[in-house]
Amino acid sequence: ALDCPGYYAINREKKPLFALLGRMTAEILARPKAGDNCVVIAWRIASAGRKHDVGTAVYRTDGSLVARSRCTWIELKTQPG
Repeated sequence: ALDCPGYYAINREKKPLFALLGRMTAEILARPKAGDNCVVIAWRIASAGRKHDVGTAVYRTDGSLVARSRCTWIELKTQPG
């Protein structure tokens, strides 16, 4: 749940964008139980050319932080296929 939301932080325009996850560092602070409601958020930290750094986090609905990560996404030069 921490990797893919970062893609949406770099592709807010919802255009065809092909990118791969290059690096991810995560910290798990708590483990939600089955059936717990959670909220996942993602935000852009910085972009330089085809390299995009993002943050993601998972919160319980009471606002307590469950997990967080920092990811680097690399935009592909050409569309695969």
